[in-house]
Amino acid sequence: MLPSISLPLSLIIFAGLGLLGFLLTYLVLSRTSGKKMVLGLLPVFGLIMLLPLLIPYAGGSTFNKLLRLVLFLPLFNFILRSVDLAFQKKYSPEKTISFREYLRHHSLTFESQDRTDPARKPDIKGGICYFFSGIGYILAAGFLILIGTYFRLEEWSYPISVVAKMIYFFLFANAAAEFSYFYTRLAGREITPVFNEPLRSYSVEDFWSNRMNVSVRQYFLRFIFLPLGGPKRQELGIMATFLASGLIHEYQMDVASMNPAGFGYILAFFLIHGVVVVWEHWFKRWLKRNHRAFYDRAARNRVLPYLLIPFFAALITATSAIGLKSFDLIIDFHNIEFVKKLLAVLPLPPFPA
Repeated sequence: MLPSISLPLSLIIFAGLGLLGFLLTYLVLSRTSGKKMVLGLLPVFGLIMLLPLLIPYAGGSTFNKLLRLVLFLPLFNFILRSVDLAFQKKYSPEKTISFREYLRHHSLTFESQDRTDPARKPDIKGGICYFFSGIGYILAAGFLILIGTYFRLEEWSYPISVVAKMIYFFLFANAAAEFSYFYTRLAGREITPVFNEPLRSYSVEDFWSNRMNVSVRQYFLRFIFLPLGGPKRQELGIMATFLASGLIHEYQMDVASMNPAGFGYILAFFLIHGVVVVWEHWFKRWLKRNHRAFYDRAARNRVLPYLLIPFFAALITATSAIGLKSFDLIIDFHNIEFVKKLLAVLPLPPFPA
């Protein structure tokens, strides 16, 4: 365990080492290629992955854990972009890149998802709308947490408690996405939405392939699924993708946030969903092979996907308790001291025991 130091000093160290990792990555990318480039990037990425651990450990406070968790996101984004840039350089005639191009590639947006337009002007009005939309998501989440704490949802039935936590999570995730759109509009750029209405998913495959973390999915597709054979070795690629995603989330939720009690829950959640996606592929192939007339009729009438909705709803409810366990250990939504103090001040009747 790292010794506890003041938060300002820790953030200064963090920023300095982050800048050092940024400059070292540029030097490796601009001066090497092939295996040397990969070997040169490995220690730099190791340094970057350790940066969240430099936030001072003060009795495992919720604030410090959340700070580490949040700081991991831009660092992981930086690593993905560097790998993406390395792949682009490998197949490009250019052997060096300018520092300006490197900075542009590592802007706050996902470059591979940008619909760039040199003539595009900053959209101040659109950016402000996204900003206030993000504020609205945060306020909605805070209001629901307040209501949930007052009515003691954590003491209610298991499905209600899990659904409430899922709603909190999606509201905060959508707030983060809206703030990223706010930045891109002010910069005169447009990116693919991070989430594509995940609550309208009709199956596990639809949820992960089309609606959840759309921008990050492109990286997993290029760097894991396709190199392992793509559609020709679909099951292997699916399980490898979910394994990699589970390990990355484990690092973010449990290692970077120093939450050892939660280790294993996120990984189990992703592996279960990977198995179910593989099962969906097998089920559709079996249905097509053995009940072709029904399969064709259902597909033609767009009914086939919706046959899986009850199963998907049951699976999400059953496994979300596993997936959210690590997050529960970092922050218990219904036991936030500020929320309890606010409820004590508000002129509300005491909720009966």
